[in-house]
Amino acid sequence: MRSLPRYVWEFLIIFLGITMSWWFDDWREEIEDRKQEAMHLRNLMYNLESDSTTFMEELMFIQGSEKRLIYLSRALSGGDRDSIGYNITSIILIPEFHPNRSEFEAIKATGEIRLIRDPALVREIMTHYEVEYGRLESRVFFYQKAIMDYSWDFAMENL
Repeated sequence: MRSLPRYVWEFLIIFLGITMSWWFDDWREEIEDRKQEAMHLRNLMYNLESDSTTFMEELMFIQGSEKRLIYLSRALSGGDRDSIGYNITSIILIPEFHPNRSEFEAIKATGEIRLIRDPALVREIMTHYEVEYGRLESRVFFYQKAIMDYSWDFAMENL
């Protein structure tokens, strides 16, 4: 028959082995979570950089549309009428801004937004994608609508 100290010693070794196994598993999961967090943040950054570039290009196009409207106004008031068709076509082809929400939607749908440790950053990301982009899209839409309405009215009066 084994002695009580030997049973206690075996119990402690088994307990220590199981505890260390859990600790190593938690440690491995933490390393995986940090890798996932870095990947998600990197992808969000790429999406934002792409959106910023796209938005600036579309903003320049919209500003060009304003200039074409001014040109049309002058052309129809007795100036050069040869490029009227080009300018009307350019105004009508106003681009639509559609931000890249793929990474945000993916981490939101899968719950992996929890991997981002900084709560202030999570709030900023959520606000940016859910509030700010919505405002921006509606502003661009109303601006496009205003240009189209003005262009249509202008064309009906002058053509």
